[in-house]
Amino acid sequence: ETAVANMTDFLLLLTLPNAGDELQGIKRGIMERADVVVVNKADLNEADTRRAQAELESALGLLTPHDALWRPRVLNTSALSGAGIPEVWKAVLEYVHVLGEGVMAKRQAQSVAWFENLLREQVWNRFLLEHPLELEVALNRLKLGRVSAPRAVEELLEGR
Repeated sequence: ETAVANMTDFLLLLTLPNAGDELQGIKRGIMERADVVVVNKADLNEADTRRAQAELESALGLLTPHDALWRPRVLNTSALSGAGIPEVWKAVLEYVHVLGEGVMAKRQAQSVAWFENLLREQVWNRFLLEHPLELEVALNRLKLGRVSAPRAVEELLEGR
C-alpha cells in the first residue's frame, strides 16, 4: 500500500458493502493511505451500504490522517446506476483544490522515495552479482553472532 501511495496524487480505495472482517487487516494498511474510500454497489442493499459506510468512517476516525490539510471521507456509489459518481469526482476536485501546491510537494517526495528505493535495490543487486561470496560470509558471521549487523555492513562495504 505504501508503494501505491508513493506513485499517485490521489488514492481512492474502492470496497463493497459486505467486504467482510477477513479483509479488515488488509484494508487497514491501505485505508491509512486512502484519500477517499468508496463503497460501491450501494444499489444492492441500502442497509448494508450504510453500515459499511459507518464502519469505515469510524475506522478512518481512529487513524491519523496522512495529510494535515485533508480528512479522508467515505462515499457510496453504484457504478451500475451512476449514483454517487458525481460526488466522488467532486471529492477528487476538492482534494486538488485543498492541497494545491501540496500536490507538487507530494510528487517531489514521491520522486525522492522512488530514487531511494531504486538505489537500495540496485546496490543490493550489484552486491549479489559482484560479491556473492563476501555477502554469504558476512551473513553467516551475522547469523553465528560473531558480528553485529552494522559491523557486518561496514566490513562488507570496506571490502574486508
